[in-house]
Amino acid sequence: GVWLVGVVDEVRMPGTETERNPTLVETKTRSQATSPAEPQQRNGRLQLMCYKYMWDNLAADNFPSRQFFDFFSLDPHYILSEEIRENTTNSGFPAKTLDDLVRYFRNTCCMLPPAHDQLLLR
Repeated sequence: GVWLVGVVDEVRMPGTETERNPTLVETKTRSQATSPAEPQQRNGRLQLMCYKYMWDNLAADNFPSRQFFDFFSLDPHYILSEEIRENTTNSGFPAKTLDDLVRYFRNTCCMLPPAHDQLLLR
């Protein structure tokens, strides 16, 4: 499989009670206050589509944790550092192992609604 890493610039939460899907926003930095050139817009649209695909799969609880551990040669039973265990406990998610942390991540993501089909590139 292929693993993608990226940072969504902005997640706009719905402004009304009837709409529940967040909008993913990608901001292209440029030196002038003009719209991005067509090649940059095309890249930005592809990037947003990848983000939506990842978001929607996380929200549908389709994160392949076993493949994640295998691909990156991670031990799911690895005991987290004292600092991380303290931080997770203070956050309300007392994780002891890497597997615990990934399980909390999956449980949190599956409570998210899928992203809005309208993606915003600016």
